[in-house]
Amino acid sequence: MGIPRHIPLPVTPLLGRIQEMAQLEQLLPDPTIRLVTLAGPGGAGKTRLALEAGRTVCEQFADGALFVSLAHVYDVDLVLPTLAQAFNISRLGNQSLLASVGAWLAEQELLLILDNLEQVIDVTSLLVQLLALAPKLTILATSREVLNVQGEYRLPVPPLSLPPTSQPLAIEQLSEFSATRLFIERAKAARPHIPLNANDAQSIATICQRLDGLPLAIELVAAYTKVFTPQELLNRFSYSLDVPVGGARDLPNRQQTLRQCIDWSYQRLTAEEQTVFCYLSVLVSSWTMAAVEQMCAGQANVVATVLALVNKSLVVEQTTHDGQTRFTMLQTIAEFAREQAVLREDFQTICQRHARYYLQMVAQAAPHLRDQQQAHWLRQLDAEQGNIYAALQWTLDHAVAESIELFPAINLWITYRRRHGDVWWIERMLEASSTIRSGARVETLSTAGWFILNQGLFAQAETIFEQALSLARALQIPMSIGLALHGVGEIAYHRGDYAQAITLYEESVQIFEQLDDHNELAWSLDHLGRACIQQGQWKRAALLFARAHQLFSRLGHLWGDAFALNHCGIVAAAQQDYDQAQRFIEASIAIAEQLHDPWHRAEGLHQLGLIALARQQPDQALTSLYESFNLRRQHQLLPMIASSLEALARVAQAQQHWSWAVQLSSRADTLRLQSGEPMPATEQRIQQHLLDEAKRLLGEQHYQHDWEQGQQLELDMVTLRQPTTQHPTPLLTKREHELLTLIAQGKSNSEIALELVLSPFTVNNHLRAIYRKLGVSTRSAAAYIARERGLLESLEPRV
Repeated sequence: MGIPRHIPLPVTPLLGRIQEMAQLEQLLPDPTIRLVTLAGPGGAGKTRLALEAGRTVCEQFADGALFVSLAHVYDVDLVLPTLAQAFNISRLGNQSLLASVGAWLAEQELLLILDNLEQVIDVTSLLVQLLALAPKLTILATSREVLNVQGEYRLPVPPLSLPPTSQPLAIEQLSEFSATRLFIERAKAARPHIPLNANDAQSIATICQRLDGLPLAIELVAAYTKVFTPQELLNRFSYSLDVPVGGARDLPNRQQTLRQCIDWSYQRLTAEEQTVFCYLSVLVSSWTMAAVEQMCAGQANVVATVLALVNKSLVVEQTTHDGQTRFTMLQTIAEFAREQAVLREDFQTICQRHARYYLQMVAQAAPHLRDQQQAHWLRQLDAEQGNIYAALQWTLDHAVAESIELFPAINLWITYRRRHGDVWWIERMLEASSTIRSGARVETLSTAGWFILNQGLFAQAETIFEQALSLARALQIPMSIGLALHGVGEIAYHRGDYAQAITLYEESVQIFEQLDDHNELAWSLDHLGRACIQQGQWKRAALLFARAHQLFSRLGHLWGDAFALNHCGIVAAAQQDYDQAQRFIEASIAIAEQLHDPWHRAEGLHQLGLIALARQQPDQALTSLYESFNLRRQHQLLPMIASSLEALARVAQAQQHWSWAVQLSSRADTLRLQSGEPMPATEQRIQQHLLDEAKRLLGEQHYQHDWEQGQQLELDMVTLRQPTTQHPTPLLTKREHELLTLIAQGKSNSEIALELVLSPFTVNNHLRAIYRKLGVSTRSAAAYIARERGLLESLEPRV
């Protein structure tokens, strides 16, 4: 009796899944591995991957491969008859059906693909028996839930790859990511005569991101491009579960919509699993088991229940780079869980429990943000950023009075991290505490003022600091007065009123010395030193920085010590002690890296660039200054970006590139005017000398032309337009030169792979190496640099 070696032929190609296919091609033919489970959430593409794997490896099994769908089998007792029917066998003599099937399989070297095993998860004992009866049988199973049997090899099936959210991509670039490529191909099939254009690219990327890269969801939505543009689709579906009814007719009913797909899994949970599943929806991004146990207090067997949800692919287990175990949900699943949770009577109680847990974590961290445990607690709070913000949101809406004391601690953490979007949270906390007159209100104002100031919003920061000082004097609280004076002094410094800044800093220093508060004293000393530099008081500044460094070091306050060390380096460089200056700056950068603080790293790299320039090492200066410039741009701090452009102009001056020096200086000038912060006094003389010399050498007409050109200079082009003589030729391999040439011709990764006879995975690896060597992050930038530096080669036609 012959076996029907049948694997359904998919009507569409498999997209992505290069890594998973490579693993399956290695695992399935291995005789020591008998059971492989493709586990993942509904709609992740498990069936499509299993079909492709079966088609690829079937010839390595003497009797081929057979696909059996259990999509319509809901009773475990029906599995064996379904298999017998697929094998085209019946009970032999007096044998049981199991014995008959086992006897038949024992003679086969077969790959058996069983699809949708989550519906009959208790069938695992049958599978174990079949594997024992048939020593040459290999089973490839798909399931939303792992089988949990001995010998099972589990292979997670994650969503498709998504484009980054950090920058917009062209429609051609979206084809490099399997999720957006799937959408584009389905959209082309839906309306072949209406091409997608550049305006569609961002909408497509956003849709796929909202759908978590789930193939089923993407296919359901992309089908509607027959009647809607991508932008119209994005507007219609407010969030990812609003996927319309009407998937392909050959899909099971449970896969006709994404909501039904998830609901199908939810309805098969136990009551306790449903409760925990709903509770978890209040958590944001990712979380620890400790948080889950707090959230689910009162529920029995919480840990076992969470692990059951992991096994059912409703919760994802992750291991962080430092070995910590965290859990998360796909956005689509979390949204469904949230819908169910909102319907529960205890929903607000769970939200309150969540807020209390995470705000207590901030309270526990607060004193350590100023001591030797600072790095540890900053990492802890960063890992819980989404949950802390969610807790803060609930508090601002429901329990402001109970949490006002925590606002300064939250502000302090936010200030350390300097995330531009956190302005909104700062403003909310200021608004929520506006009617409260207490020391906590003053501290909230002061910490908020520093954050607002660091964003370059000087007028707003000045108002906040003045409110803090007025309230502090009214309350007659010395600590509050000292904090507010320090803030008002910082405003004076950034306005260029250095004499007033020194007066205010000195008053705050006196208060903190009387209070014996070494943390705030160190900050005031450090900032007083900066003001002294601008007044030419270098020796006094050096003593102030040294004392601040000593205090910060004694406290273990790494963030503050990074400031003080950087300033010590500036003084040493001004005294032409470049070796000592570099040691100070490198120590500051090392702290920044320990704290994962790109802002401090940018400051240190900027100073290293200036030291290299003073040592007449322009190429080395450019390396440091460019990296600092790119980091500063990420934080959108206009005065800092202007400072980077001014430093790059000095390098251009040293290399006699006068037109470029003028353009950079002009662009920096527009940023200074835009921010409202003048150039520091110590830099003004250097910059004026550069411009005077440029005007003399270029002539008035050429100088004015370059100045006007600089006003319109795009920051994206600063790195790319640097004169080519300043760039060492990158060490590209022969293959990388070939790829770079094809990239410059506008070819996609798949086209390059076909032309060079490489896998798309290998092409992507080469592309990342090219980006790294050229210092770019996009194909267009790589192509631009390749043309400018003569890195393209003439490729002979390939037969």
